[in-house]
Amino acid sequence: MGEMKGFSAQIVAREVATWLKEHRQEDAPFFMTIWFHEPHGPINSAPEYLERYPQIKDPSLRQYYANVTQIDEAVGVIVETLKELGLFENTMLSYTSDNGPEGPHEFGTFNQTDSPYDGSRYRGTTGGLRGRKKHTHEGGIRVPGIISWPQGFKEAGVAPGTICPEPVIGSDQFATTLDAAGIPLPEDRVLDCASILPLLQNQPFTREKLLYWRNTFFEFVVAIREGDWKILADPLRERFELHNLANDPRETFDVSDQFPEIFEDLKQKLIAYDDEVLSEGPKWWQDETRPGTMNMTMPEPMW
Repeated sequence: MGEMKGFSAQIVAREVATWLKEHRQEDAPFFMTIWFHEPHGPINSAPEYLERYPQIKDPSLRQYYANVTQIDEAVGVIVETLKELGLFENTMLSYTSDNGPEGPHEFGTFNQTDSPYDGSRYRGTTGGLRGRKKHTHEGGIRVPGIISWPQGFKEAGVAPGTICPEPVIGSDQFATTLDAAGIPLPEDRVLDCASILPLLQNQPFTREKLLYWRNTFFEFVVAIREGDWKILADPLRERFELHNLANDPRETFDVSDQFPEIFEDLKQKLIAYDDEVLSEGPKWWQDETRPGTMNMTMPEPMW
């Protein structure tokens, strides 16, 4: 392939377009997973995108805006290629972030250094949610997602622009993709996911296993969610917080004392689920994630 020059998103988009046009087997379905760097750090944007934001005087913030525009136009190249090839209508596109924004900054925070490497350009916002990247609070795990599937939605009677409030998780993509392709899930392993195809087809949706998260940073590292209730625990599973996300999406108030029965039920479910994950997970991260062995408590940032 040789040396590639330019900015990451545009390189990736060109490679995707080339594969679709020159290497795809025309009579066969295809699956692609595309990982863009932008706006992950270090953040550095092409001059033509920086020029679009002359009104922004903070150079770090201008870099961030330009970086988001950079990935936006790269996605546009892929979409336009699918349309050009007549594939767009029957292709399911899923687009989302992997986690909340990195660094301590929010929009409007001015930083004099403006270096791609010191974090001054990390400007994503959580919209007021608690925590950021690597947190198990909502600011670290709740991100928007967009799914485009014109033909599938038309057949299911789903209107364009429909907003679905049901929380899903990244691992659901595996089960959903297989379901849409008519491929059964493997039965030789435990799967912490669910097909959300029913959601995309206006059908009833149920999740057999609770939503579960585990990180390795900050005070609270593991959590489960059941309906609107979410419980978090520290690495030792000695300290807990209970939140009702319908009433308190910013997780401001721990209501474990107000709902002792719900708290105790979810506490036991969290411990059981966490034990299952730790016992079945790969061993290379056990020393950092098994309760009682991790020493990674860090101060919570301001939100």
